[in-house]
Amino acid sequence: MVTLVPELGAGIVILTNISMPTGAQFALRGEILDELLGIPGLDWPAQTRDALQRLGDKYARARVSSAAPGAEHLPPTLPPPSYAGAHYHDAYGEIQIVSGDRGLAIRFGQRGTVSPLIHLNGDEFLLVWQSPLFPPERCTFELDEAGRVGAVALTGLGIFRRAKTP
Repeated sequence: MVTLVPELGAGIVILTNISMPTGAQFALRGEILDELLGIPGLDWPAQTRDALQRLGDKYARARVSSAAPGAEHLPPTLPPPSYAGAHYHDAYGEIQIVSGDRGLAIRFGQRGTVSPLIHLNGDEFLLVWQSPLFPPERCTFELDEAGRVGAVALTGLGIFRRAKTP
């Protein structure tokens, strides 16, 4: 991430070993800019977290409101803990579906970034990436013959198959 402040003859370069920008990068940039400009600092980590949550909520409301009029809204097929587990994709590696107090989420990437899943309908959820640069995408759980999660389909990434348990 590069930010130039020509009026001060300064610039900020934030390098990470992950290609997906994260909220931490935006928060760090805000902290540095406040220091450069000599202004009282905001709580940039909290501001960034709140902005990402509002963005995710906005996309979820837009997605739900775009459903066909009169369409039946179905609850999730399984209880939240039943969706949890490891899933694998040949190109992207492993993702973890986690279940907690705030609902379902996906842990993805080398840093283990956790992004929330917002229920839409049945086994369909909205994945809200932690970076505002990546649009939310549909996450659909596919059940196997036994009624357990066999795979997770992410619109932009493909299908992640359930990891075999020993």
